[in-house]
Amino acid sequence: MNYIEKLISTDKNLSKSSPSITSVLGDAYLLKENETYRMRRETAQQLKIKFKKADDAYQVASLLCLPKILKTKTVPYINNKKALIDLKIPARKISIDDLAFLGIKENHLIHETSHVIMWIVSQKNLDLKKQSQLMTTYLLSESYANYSEVIANVHAKTELHQDFLKMNSFWSHSEKEVEILNKFLKKHGSLITNVTLFLCFLYSNFLYKKISIYECEGIRVFLGDAASNLSIGEIKKLFGIASQLNAHFIMRTGEIFWKTLGIKDNLFESLDFDPVDLILENPKLQKSLLNLLAKD
Repeated sequence: MNYIEKLISTDKNLSKSSPSITSVLGDAYLLKENETYRMRRETAQQLKIKFKKADDAYQVASLLCLPKILKTKTVPYINNKKALIDLKIPARKISIDDLAFLGIKENHLIHETSHVIMWIVSQKNLDLKKQSQLMTTYLLSESYANYSEVIANVHAKTELHQDFLKMNSFWSHSEKEVEILNKFLKKHGSLITNVTLFLCFLYSNFLYKKISIYECEGIRVFLGDAASNLSIGEIKKLFGIASQLNAHFIMRTGEIFWKTLGIKDNLFESLDFDPVDLILENPKLQKSLLNLLAKD
C-alpha cells in the first residue's frame, strides 16, 4: 500500500529535472516511466496542443467543456499536487485508496490529450458537416482515449506506477488484461496489437455488444498482409477488453456532446453503418490512423 506522501515526494524529486506540469501529481513520474503517457505528450507538442490550468467550468462539468477543448486544442489540468501538499497530511495515514474513496480531484491528461490528438487527425480526413462523419470523428476520438489508457497500463509493472496511473486515468489496472495484451504483443508485435485493440474499442463505442466473423475480417483487411496470422478468436479476446464500456454511459455522454454542439437529433439512432468499412473507404484516414497507432 502506498501513502500519499510517497507519491508526492517521488513526483516532486523527478519534477526538478523534468519538463513536466509540476502542479499535476504523477505527471513527472509518468513522463519518465510510462511510454504511452510520454508519447501522448510528445505528439501533443508536435500538434501544438496546449495545457492550461482548469477553469471553474471544467472543475464543475468537464464533459460540457469537450467542444472547447477540441476547438482550442487546449487540455485542462487540475492543480492537485500543491493542494495535497498544503493539506500537510500526517505521514503514513492517508493511502491512495483513501483518496479514491473521498473522490479527490484527479487528472485525466492522457484521456483528454488523446481526444484532441485523434480529433485533429480525423478532421483532416473527414467532413464534419456530415452527421455520420461527425459522429465517427467523435467516436474515433473516444476510442483512442480508451485505447490509450489500456495500453498505458501494460507499462505499469509496479504498485507505485499503477497508483500514479490510477490518479491520472479512468481505466482501472487489470493484471488479466495486461497478461492478454502481453501475449498478443509477444506473438503479433505492437502495430497489430494496437490497431486491433483500437478498432475493438471503436466497435464497442459504436454500441456493438459482440463482433462476428464479418467485423473480425474487417479488422484483418484494415491491417492487410501483416494480419495473416491473426485469428478471429484472438480478435474477440481483445474485444472482450473493449466491450467492458458501459453502453448507457456512451449514449448519454454522446447525447450531451451533441447538445453542446447545438445538435438536437440523437445521432446514435443513425448508427447503421460499420465504422471500419467507413475507414476502409477513406485510404487517407486509414493511413493516418496506422501511422498514429504505429507510434505506440
